[in-house]
Amino acid sequence: MSYKTLSEISKHLLLSPSTISRVINGKTNVSTKTRERVERALEEYDYVPNVIARSLKTSTKFIGVIFPDIRNPYFTEVILGIESILKEKGYTILYLNTNNRKEEEEKRILELLSVRAEGIILLSNFCNEESKAIQIAKRNTYLASVENYIEGIDNITVDNIKGTQTALNYLYEKGHTKIGYCGNDLSYSSWQLRYQTYETFMKEKNIYSNGQHIYIGQDFTDLLDINNLPTAIFTNNDMNALKIYKWCQNNGVKIPEQLSVIGFDDISFAKILSPKLTTIAQPAYEIGQIVSRNMFERIENKTKKGTKKIFINPIIKKRESVLDLKNNIQGELINNE
Repeated sequence: MSYKTLSEISKHLLLSPSTISRVINGKTNVSTKTRERVERALEEYDYVPNVIARSLKTSTKFIGVIFPDIRNPYFTEVILGIESILKEKGYTILYLNTNNRKEEEEKRILELLSVRAEGIILLSNFCNEESKAIQIAKRNTYLASVENYIEGIDNITVDNIKGTQTALNYLYEKGHTKIGYCGNDLSYSSWQLRYQTYETFMKEKNIYSNGQHIYIGQDFTDLLDINNLPTAIFTNNDMNALKIYKWCQNNGVKIPEQLSVIGFDDISFAKILSPKLTTIAQPAYEIGQIVSRNMFERIENKTKKGTKKIFINPIIKKRESVLDLKNNIQGELINNE
């Protein structure tokens, strides 16, 4: 890879490696002029200290996986898929959680670079191609993202537009025209696509209510008005569908008799909720396998040419959480697994 070593920088500056090392380690026995020269060069080359080299010699091959929320079962399934491929290939996988914070994600990327990770897989990333950490990582290792697109690296994602249209068409065909949308925020590009598709669909069907039933925010359930509910809500993921279930339970609202709910992801608890959650399924385990196989091939072939954008087709899992308003029938038993 293209990591700049201390030796290469010392040759460029015509200084000894020990002088460069003293500057990096904050030692005082270096002249101001020399220190400034070295610091400019370190910044120019985006130098990242090799933590492994400082501590021990090792042949361990690292690949980092960065994800935003360790509590979300969707990421667990993706990680299991990644493990099934990369552990077999002899890689040690480093897992880093960011707690849904962009600054933590950038910090974790640099930490992985410091241990000379051969590749970094970003799950539902906040950073984009303008991030300094991403720019440094592009030059020094192999990058791939799952869900959110970054210019110039491989991306594997479910077709968010098709998935959202499938969910909304299903509700519409069941007689729902007062359809709400809920989500924590629009920080992910995948969530932005789902929301934009929702807005477009509602306007095309001439049933858009000027934001009356749009609930977006970290505490979006606080925005729900029990006296002015839609007949159905599309949640941007299954974790938020669970929040809707809890809100309904606390407020005596029956699903789906008084409020139909449809999610996105099909995580493990979706089919054990009561009523079972109708949702858009994306094959998380298979997505993990696809991104890891693709990264392994790039590392083995030492190539970054021809970035890939892979779309996965979503499918709807029709269960029990949507009421057929036309026939007053609760849910379906099709695909009820």
